[in-house]
Amino acid sequence: MMDSLSCKQFVDFLDEYVAGGQSEEARRAFEEHINCCPPCLDFLNAYRETIKTSKKACCCGEKEIPRDKVPQSLINAILAARKADDA
Repeated sequence: MMDSLSCKQFVDFLDEYVAGGQSEEARRAFEEHINCCPPCLDFLNAYRETIKTSKKACCCGEKEIPRDKVPQSLINAILAARKADDA
């Protein structure tokens, strides 16, 4: 049986939860946490809304934006943010 999740564990596995890639036991633990932690439920709802809004904002009729059309400053900012998250 899976132990209950902390808020940190909830956030760490949020992407997998939203994508539906967890075991039934892990999903149950997430749902139990959501039911007793209003801040994490708010976070989950905001996360889902961000994904939905981002998809709408990025929809430009093309499947993929060619790399040479993406400003280098944006690429650098994304890479710096990822590096900061990994630190």
